[in-house]
Formats: sequence, C-alpha cells, structure tokens
Amino acid sequence: VACGDGHPGVPEDAAPIDAMETPDLVEVGTGTTEWEPLIENQELELYAGPQGGHHFIVHARMRDMLAGDVSVPGRLGNPLTRFRAFDSDGIEVGLALPPYRLGFEDGGDGWYYMASGHLLVLSEPEVPRLYGTIVTISVYVSDAAGTASRDSRAILAIDPEMVE
Repeated sequence: VACGDGHPGVPEDAAPIDAMETPDLVEVGTGTTEWEPLIENQELELYAGPQGGHHFIVHARMRDMLAGDVSVPGRLGNPLTRFRAFDSDGIEVGLALPPYRLGFEDGGDGWYYMASGHLLVLSEPEVPRLYGTIVTISVYVSDAAGTASRDSRAILAIDPEMVE
C-alpha cells in the first residue's frame, strides 16, 4: 500500500483530489464510549463479534478541521472518516467499507471527538494469523473545506479470552 508518509494507511489516491492534507490534525484511538489514546505497540483486543465477524474497537479525534453536525449522521457537511488495518507486511486486513460521514463533538480541550467508538471489521480469512502480531490501524479524515489528515499506530493484536 503506497502512502504519502511511507507507512501503511490510506493510499494517496484515496484522498479527494482537492483535499489539502495537513499532518497532526487527527489521532487514531480506541474506546467504546470515550476516546482513549493508542500507544505504539500496545496490546489491543481483537474481538469476535456476536454475528461471527472479528473487529477492533477504534475511535478518532481531530482539531483545526470542520467538525460537522454530530446530531445528523450522513450530512454532507460532516467529515469523512475511514479506518483501516494492515498486517506487518502492509497488506490490508480490514474490510474495504465506505467511510463514515459523521460529525465530531467539541471536547472543550481543543479537540473534536467522534461520539463513540466504531468497529473496524476484519477480513475473516486473515483473522487467525493476526493474534499475537503487529497490526497497523489507521484513520483518515477529510472535512467539508477539503482539509485532510491521517494517523496510524502499530498495535499488538491480542485475543480478549487470553486477557486476565
């Protein structure tokens, strides 16, 4: 996967043609209800969902971008947010789902946060080999003004059943 910064993530050609990418405006995280930071190489649980799929719980925050309207999911003025996952060889292991078009909430600390965490659903044939390995989770956000930013973290995928 070719990216502007040489790391796995959203390929350059996935950005809108008129998007102006600025570094350090978004940050990928985790957390079901509130954003929690992801630290490089931390353990992150790879969950088996109730309908048979597997997923990570991901979250994002942003600053200095247009936050949109969190009360109207899908609204055209809301930022586009896409999460992706790559194995240690840079091969995408997440499902190629369309981006979310959701507003972000003002956290009062200079950051805007997604209202809740989201499921980063993985390709089922890839799941068995991911436990105990490094997986890079990325987020890419572009707003209605054409500003875009990305972030990624390498995490260690673990089985929640093995957590004490």
